[in-house]
Amino acid sequence: MAFDLSKITKSDPDISTKEDGQSIWEREIFSFTPTFSKKIKETFYLELGILLDSGIPLKQALDLVAQGLKKKKPKEVLQKISDRLVQGSTLSAGFKEHNVFTNYEVRSIKIGEETGRLTEVIKSLADYYKQHNEQKKELLNALTYPIIVLITAVVVVYFMLNFVVPIFQDLFKRNNTELPWITEMVIKASELLNQYGLLALALLVAGLIARRLLAKNKTYQKWKGLIIIKVPYIGTLTTRSYINQFINAMSLLSSAKINVTHALKLISNMIPYYPLNAALEQINRDLINGDSQSEAFKKHPKLFDNKLIAMIQVAEQTNQDELVYQNLKLHYNNLLKQQAKTFTNLINPILTLLVGCIVGFILIALYLPMFKMSTLIG
Repeated sequence: MAFDLSKITKSDPDISTKEDGQSIWEREIFSFTPTFSKKIKETFYLELGILLDSGIPLKQALDLVAQGLKKKKPKEVLQKISDRLVQGSTLSAGFKEHNVFTNYEVRSIKIGEETGRLTEVIKSLADYYKQHNEQKKELLNALTYPIIVLITAVVVVYFMLNFVVPIFQDLFKRNNTELPWITEMVIKASELLNQYGLLALALLVAGLIARRLLAKNKTYQKWKGLIIIKVPYIGTLTTRSYINQFINAMSLLSSAKINVTHALKLISNMIPYYPLNAALEQINRDLINGDSQSEAFKKHPKLFDNKLIAMIQVAEQTNQDELVYQNLKLHYNNLLKQQAKTFTNLINPILTLLVGCIVGFILIALYLPMFKMSTLIG
């Protein structure tokens, strides 16, 4: 994405308020490709902040950013928002009309408009999405090799059970070979794969589709979060990633001078992780009932560690929320990177060993009867 400053004009382009006709299948709710991905949002807020900081009017800045977009849908969204500005609407109101922007973004932009700090809020949103995308990249880098190993293991085991084992099975039948229990187990697994392999594949595909369709369902999010948080190490790594998102969001909202209870409510509606959402809602209630921030956060030790609680206590005593959360953001971003690297170093040899054990188990099961046959022949 790039904008061309040479295209700035003193007069606004013609306004078109006509809505493009869309079938139900073209709307965002049914699209598997998001109109505004988090990567696009990072660049969008970054470029918009640069243009506004240069003194360019908001509408012209939106038009310039839209012109640099390659994808049609994001460009159409920005054009509609730009047209609404000419009609007297605000940027936050324009954002609210499109479900590609979260409640968190809409509220943040609105507060920036009301306080005269719109440019600062937009820059903070750019920084927020930059941190979020970097964290996502770190997690993907940590999981890429394990996923490749798992896929390789599945392919190898499928090939052996579906093609190699039946060949040996026919050989054993022709020679009336008595099979040890380990070989019978492998043969039974091969037969089950031949009978139900396609059904298992269909269920897997259906599960992936259902996961996509239920991504925003509250009940699904609840059970998914409760299960993930209990998985050893992976649950810790996932929780740490969402805590980092929480800290980044608090850094942004504190810089916009948003009060704590309002900020917690916004973040709770934004982050799709039930354990954290439930904790933030309880913390909000505790704050309303008179508890201090540190006391409220201390009641959730599985999510918020002593370091975070101590820094929140410092923020309470010094009234330096913005500075404290900025320091926390740097600390926990580095901590997540270290944990992701540790996870990779730990899981890679374990998965490699696991694949070797599975393949070795199948080979031993197949060759034990062969050794017995050779002994009888000898």
